[in-house]
Amino acid sequence: NQWARSSLYYLVDFSPETLDITSSSPSFNQYAHAFMNIDLNFTAEQYGFLASAAFTSLFALASLYAGKMADTHDRRILLVSSSLAWSIAALSMSISHSYNDVIFLRSISGLACAFAAPASYTLLRDLVPRKHVGTASATYGSGVYLGESLASLSILTGGASTVLGWRGALAVAGVCGILCATLVGIVLPEDKFGNRDSRNKDVNGVVDFSTAIKLTSSKSLEPTSLSSQSTVLSDASAVLSTSNRVRFLFLAVFFRFCAGLTIGIWSAPFFRLAFPDDASSYAIINAMIIGVCGVASGMIGGWVSDRLAEKSA
Repeated sequence: NQWARSSLYYLVDFSPETLDITSSSPSFNQYAHAFMNIDLNFTAEQYGFLASAAFTSLFALASLYAGKMADTHDRRILLVSSSLAWSIAALSMSISHSYNDVIFLRSISGLACAFAAPASYTLLRDLVPRKHVGTASATYGSGVYLGESLASLSILTGGASTVLGWRGALAVAGVCGILCATLVGIVLPEDKFGNRDSRNKDVNGVVDFSTAIKLTSSKSLEPTSLSSQSTVLSDASAVLSTSNRVRFLFLAVFFRFCAGLTIGIWSAPFFRLAFPDDASSYAIINAMIIGVCGVASGMIGGWVSDRLAEKSA
């Protein structure tokens, strides 16, 4: 997910000498091979839209429905399907021929990525013993840092002196995503009744599937009233109305996401612009910082949350 959607940040160059290159320049083929914005002829402003709103618009809207679907549908199918969709989008982006092509594929990627987190976190909650849920969630979250690290290394694989170029870098991310999605589909157990199993856990916090099946079978025979069929917006409103703490938490997430997205989108182009001769060093150091420090902080946080949960139980 993170590898596929973040590679874009590391495959553009808006330095003055690069922007002066046209299709008639002797070095055009070399730079077009390395940088997406040169090959597809788009500006920094267009890149800003491509990297942000083109992805987040559908991502934000679809996230509301993704959460609802994770409550009521087979989460394994949701997870595998979304993984295949964003991976195929990344692979297709590697053969795109225009800025509009990339905009469309980026939007599809945002739509698909919205379904990953709700399905993943609720599956972890249901399949992992309660005392290890924090660590399991942190392990899943560490994938964001590892994916960003791999995306950072796209500077090396997508450089002008490499065989891959920007198209090859995206193709590698897409193919690896397809392979991982296939593996998840094989390894992950079947989820017949969606996110309705959390109340059917045993004393260790593991889902009692036999009980869940009985409850699901009996409830499927009951008539469903219109009043019980809550809409996505009413569910979201109900969550936000829980308490001030919940509202402040969501507000904090909003600002954190905005800050993280801004840094992610513009840090690599800035460093390439400010230190054009050190792009390779930046790629390696940035990958190490994000990978090592990000994973370590996430895992420590997960472990601490599990210990605190034990003490408060």
